[in-house]
Amino acid sequence: MCQNPLLGPRGATRIYGPQKGLRRKIFKLAEACLKQLARVARRTFRHDCAADPGAGAAGGLGFGLRTFLGARLVQALNCSPAIRPWTGGCVPPIW
Repeated sequence: MCQNPLLGPRGATRIYGPQKGLRRKIFKLAEACLKQLARVARRTFRHDCAADPGAGAAGGLGFGLRTFLGARLVQALNCSPAIRPWTGGCVPPIW
């Protein structure tokens, strides 16, 4: 499982932003928007998932699933040569 938090130097903006088409010049704005979302979610739902390992997965999908749906993030299965033909690689995390 991705261990990245939502925010910071190892967070969704800097690690996954470029993969999603985010340009470096707007990292600061994107990070500020995610920080505001995390603040609102913390006040609304009374728990803070932004720093949880995996919250930054897939550009913040881990945060959204954990915060809004109460998902529990778990470790992905190990990549086994026996399952690669059917999965295209590793089995993804189960949310």
